[in-house]
Amino acid sequence: MTNPTEFKETELPRKLFQGNSFETIYTDILRELNERPEFTPVTRGIGCREITNLSIELTDPRNRFVWNKARDMNYEFAMKFFLWMLNGDTDFSYVAGSNANASNFIGKKDDKAMPANFSTAYGPRIQKQLPYILEELKRDKESRRAVIHILNEGDLDMLGTDTKEEYPCTDSITFMIRDDKLHMYTHMRSNNMVLTVCYDMFNFTMFHEYVVRALQAVYPDLELGTYYHNIVSAHYFDREQTLVESVLATSEVGMSQKKPKVLAVDTDNTTPEVAKSAIEKIVDSLKSKTNSAGPQ
Repeated sequence: MTNPTEFKETELPRKLFQGNSFETIYTDILRELNERPEFTPVTRGIGCREITNLSIELTDPRNRFVWNKARDMNYEFAMKFFLWMLNGDTDFSYVAGSNANASNFIGKKDDKAMPANFSTAYGPRIQKQLPYILEELKRDKESRRAVIHILNEGDLDMLGTDTKEEYPCTDSITFMIRDDKLHMYTHMRSNNMVLTVCYDMFNFTMFHEYVVRALQAVYPDLELGTYYHNIVSAHYFDREQTLVESVLATSEVGMSQKKPKVLAVDTDNTTPEVAKSAIEKIVDSLKSKTNSAGPQ
């Protein structure tokens, strides 16, 4: 029988990241992946650093921004993508002009492996289910059944093919009201932790806030709760190592308050607080659309 003390002690990676600032969480995760990856798999010929079953708890979902200069977030694209998703659109032309690289991952491909009408865009899937979710929470305030399914059975047709369509990274979104706060839980099968997670956190926390405001017509005292983001494979690719090191080096000398480009906001006078305010006004302007919705 082997004595347990004879096993070599190994430092395991941190898997739970909590806080009220996504920027701090973001750099903490990148530092952990850089220094203590749990695995270094090679998938489809591409190597990466990976931590499995990683969880984020953002106690202030409005503090969703990353101002790190090295990361250089494009918030015009983020805002347009959010509106594109919220409207249930599949035509990516409105969004594509704000981010030339985005069409590599989103939008219709010239793909003979899948039917012409096949789409993995989240928007139509969310819009089809959202009225039912709102109705459920209005009927039963503490329901555990308010779940939006992003990954669906039709996506299985992509497996084992050479399709260029992006397989959905998000499995599901769940909402729960507890103590007059709406909490949102997103479950991801996979998330790139240097590039796409910044947009995912922006879009999902915006959606979280949107649903809160839609439900306030019934529950005036309802507040924005914690945003939970659970990832099966949290990773970044080997080819992104230089960017990761730049982001971490920039964070060491202080978080940069870069001037973001957010739709029609005056970028010459924009601060993080002004950007937040502008986005909240856009969310308010969309409130009536969801309040009037019901199961169809």
